Amino acid sequence: MSSVEDWRYAVLNRADASERDRLQASARYPRIGPDLGLPGALEAYNSLLVRAPAPASTTLLAQERQLLPLGVRLLALSDLSEVRRQARLAAWSGAAFGAAIGMLLLYLASRRRALRQLFHAKTELQNAHAQLELIVDERTAELRQTNEELLDQIAQRRRGRRRAAADQQTGGAGADVGGLVA
Repeated sequence: MSSVEDWRYAVLNRADASERDRLQASARYPRIGPDLGLPGALEAYNSLLVRAPAPASTTLLAQERQLLPLGVRLLALSDLSEVRRQARLAAWSGAAFGAAIGMLLLYLASRRRALRQLFHAKTELQNAHAQLELIVDERTAELRQTNEELLDQIAQRRRGRRRAAADQQTGGAGADVGGLVA
């Protein structure tokens, strides 16, 4: 079998020597072996790459097998351009798939890093709020204490002014007694 249409043919029965000579003389099936520079006897299942006078001088895969009971040597030439095209397609597809997987992994890694940073920022913000509330509570307690002290001082001054006003009204007698008592 061959991928080149001109080289496809099949022998249905065993050809004797005269039939073989007649086929060779008809030039329908040219002798390809010597023109390709193939060795005279290839071992079974051997294959090699050859350049043949084929269209556009393509590289072909020549496979030969000897069928000893029939006295026939089978030679199959296969065009490798389709195989190479499929190999290139498979290579590019694999590279594109690998690049897509790599990009997906990079995206997931950056997304994970961003979420981790967001979580840490939220945690730090909550800690800052808690610390700020503690500071506000401490300052509020200090202000309440200072406010109570100021209210006590104001109350003492008012009491002192009332006493002074009461002493002035009583004529100072209470001031002498208050001075002795105090």
